Amino acid sequence: FGLCSGLTQICDRLFRKELQDTNTFPSLTQARFMFSGCTNLTGIVSNAFFLGASELTDLGDGLNTTPWNSSGTFGGLNGFFADTKITGYFDTFLAPLTKLRNVRGMFYKSSVNATLKNCYYYEGSTIMERSNTVSDKLFANNPSLYQAGYFFANNTSLVGCIPPNLYSACKKSIAYLSAAFYNCTGLTGTDLETGENIGIREEWFSGASSLINVSDFLRGCTNFSGSLPKDLFKGCTRLQTVSSMFESCSGLIGELPIELFNDCRSSLTATYYMFCNCKGLTGDFPTGVYSKAEGITAYEMCGSTTEGALKVVTTVTDPYTEVAYSTVVGISPNLVTILLPDVGYCVVPIIGEVTKVEQYGLLANCTNLTRTDYMFHECNGLKGAIPNDIFYTDSLTKRYNVLTTTANMFYHCGFDKTYVDENTGIHYFCDANLLSKCPALTNISNMFRGIKLPSCQLYMNMFAR
Repeated sequence: FGLCSGLTQICDRLFRKELQDTNTFPSLTQARFMFSGCTNLTGIVSNAFFLGASELTDLGDGLNTTPWNSSGTFGGLNGFFADTKITGYFDTFLAPLTKLRNVRGMFYKSSVNATLKNCYYYEGSTIMERSNTVSDKLFANNPSLYQAGYFFANNTSLVGCIPPNLYSACKKSIAYLSAAFYNCTGLTGTDLETGENIGIREEWFSGASSLINVSDFLRGCTNFSGSLPKDLFKGCTRLQTVSSMFESCSGLIGELPIELFNDCRSSLTATYYMFCNCKGLTGDFPTGVYSKAEGITAYEMCGSTTEGALKVVTTVTDPYTEVAYSTVVGISPNLVTILLPDVGYCVVPIIGEVTKVEQYGLLANCTNLTRTDYMFHECNGLKGAIPNDIFYTDSLTKRYNVLTTTANMFYHCGFDKTYVDENTGIHYFCDANLLSKCPALTNISNMFRGIKLPSCQLYMNMFAR
């Protein structure tokens, strides 16, 4: 029925005539974007709408196609009820579909729309209305759900919060949640039933071991208030894309947790625009935590099994850049490179102690990153010094070989401290090694534009490596 603009009223049951009927469609698995573009279709999606179609797995648009056009705005997406005038839904309307995999763009709007607002449920035989538009029962019976991106995108009339356990039932299967609440400006993060600010909750994604893409998840939700939990992506070992996830979320407040990407460093590919225009982020930009590990020999730290086979070298030539190194980026200048025959090059302190990394920098060891441009654009509440370990790796040959752009990454950030060289005491704009592990960069335009630090110098070899 897509684009059938003459349809005006949705029916209560599409696959059964009477509620007590038991007929089923045992072979029906796809009913993709069935009413997409029915611009005059109105009404409420009942909890009996899908009864009789329990084998359905696919109701959504293509799993990975993008609706964005060249101007950065929506160009169109075919969701099941996309671009209709549906005003509400019963919170268990998807419950009969226990094998459901794809609901991409279910209530998606290609432009701002304020018709969808009401969420209903039964209390006995009485129809009740929930205070919050998004119910925690929405996906409670869909354990195989894989794609739920763009579900409510551009529905500005949604109110209340996003329940902490919204994705709990499908936590092991959900992979795509991109733009799920894009531009839902009516959401505030406050539970309208209790008055409590739910905000951003780690329960949304923590433990989602199949999660791949949460780009644009809350993009444009300018009235949504909350802070970032450090375990938001805990256990998300396949997460790749977080681009524009919180872009223009002016209600995002608090400090940036250094642990945010701890469990997805090896999989993360795109962080561009993630916190663009998030001016409520505050505090010093976090850096990693490093300490001296007493009682650990250099052999143990590097994993060597050849006792006594230690050869100290003051410099070593990097095979990729032919540049000689004698220190490690992001830890301390008081280190030397050692060569162990059965391991290779390792790094230990000159004084014989071993440096232990307790917490890596925010994007350290995320060597599959391709883009970080505009990541903190206009985050003028972020203070401190430009982080010297944001692109740190724990190996001389481990590099960001596919990272091509950091343009506008720190544009107009509020940094107010210089980087002080431990050997000379000279104040510099940033560490000379900041980008030394990023040989594939093609664009660094405006990376530091508008940063107003105290008087300082630039390292003459900042981009030499």
